[in-house]
Amino acid sequence: MKSVALDRTIKTRRTLIPVLLTLGVMLPVVASLKWWSSPESPFRTWSTTPVLLLIAVGLVSLLMAVVNMIQVRDLLRQRRRTDV
Repeated sequence: MKSVALDRTIKTRRTLIPVLLTLGVMLPVVASLKWWSSPESPFRTWSTTPVLLLIAVGLVSLLMAVVNMIQVRDLLRQRRRTDV
């Protein structure tokens, strides 16, 4: 039973990693359009607060992805030890 729960945890965390990495890159890129786009762009009308929030959420997503990767590595090592 414990092995099934461990496998489910690993699978869930592995599923989250690409999503978090994608958000971690895309949110700051979209937020930076406020400064990198042409003067006529609608992105220029964004106020600074939401832009900074997008950047912060993106960075937190990247951090969560890294933490999940480390945890998955440790869970896989743990599962390998119990299988032997």
